[in-house]
Amino acid sequence: MGSRSINQCLLCRAVILLKSIDHHRENETQYWLYHCDQCQGEFWTPFRNPGAAWYEHDPRYASINSNPYSEVNWHQKFTLDFVETISGPGALFDIGCGTGNFLAFARQRGWRVAGVDFDGNAVRAAKEVFGIREVEQTDLLNYARGHSARRFNLVTFFDVFEHIDKHREFLAAITGIIVSGGHIAMSMPHRKGSFWLRPHDLPPRHLTRWDEMSLTTILNRHGYTVVYLKAMKASINYVILKLRFRYGQQVSFNLVDRLKKAVPKSKENVKSRKIRIVLVAARLKDWLIFGLPALAIWVWLVATRRDAIGLFAIAREDENRNP
Repeated sequence: MGSRSINQCLLCRAVILLKSIDHHRENETQYWLYHCDQCQGEFWTPFRNPGAAWYEHDPRYASINSNPYSEVNWHQKFTLDFVETISGPGALFDIGCGTGNFLAFARQRGWRVAGVDFDGNAVRAAKEVFGIREVEQTDLLNYARGHSARRFNLVTFFDVFEHIDKHREFLAAITGIIVSGGHIAMSMPHRKGSFWLRPHDLPPRHLTRWDEMSLTTILNRHGYTVVYLKAMKASINYVILKLRFRYGQQVSFNLVDRLKKAVPKSKENVKSRKIRIVLVAARLKDWLIFGLPALAIWVWLVATRRDAIGLFAIAREDENRNP
């Protein structure tokens, strides 16, 4: 298999012979995946973020922007619990804040919140749906230059690190806006998981691939000590959801939509109760139809150690690091 010839790691700048380990074609662009033996990082070339316009038209993000959900993930809740036990609520900055549901959740817990996202539709939803005032349509580097006096106790970037193409500048900018000894928290796909579990983990959407060693290495090099690190594993229920998203349309009866149309607005309470019953029945139907195949797939994933779906880390800025 041929490859593009490069001799420098785009993550750590090590001048070494890199290994080309995979390739992918997206429309007219051919991408090559490289592995660096020095920092253990992996990145795709061309190493270039597609820009805000591309994400605004990506159906995976556009649908969320038009109908934002308010729930937050367990690792977002865990991050707040972890930091609050050390220093209590403080100032939180969320990079790639999306529609602002995590910022709204943190605000309810007493945090002073701000965030950025380069998707204008997401920023609009954050302001209009969740009432987050301090959210801007920009990237971290521009925000740090425009708010040089701001300091935050916690900086988060969930499902962001794999999208960017300036990791050294990104981490340096975080160091410029975080208080001494502050915390950062992040999540991203785990590269050792089955590709079936993360089919969208490809360029131009995602430009880098991470595991425990490579993430720890790059954070240490930029003055951060990892204090919590977890590979997030797929559950049987997660596999069932994957099967439902892929094949569920053929066994869907659209009962929720039918109920919404059939029950008049004057009987909203009746409608809500019936919808809850239908949702429970739908979950039971998913288990009956997809439960056995999901169990077989899950056992295979665990046996082959390909059940990781994500990587979650919290790190602390080293107060004694060399500037």
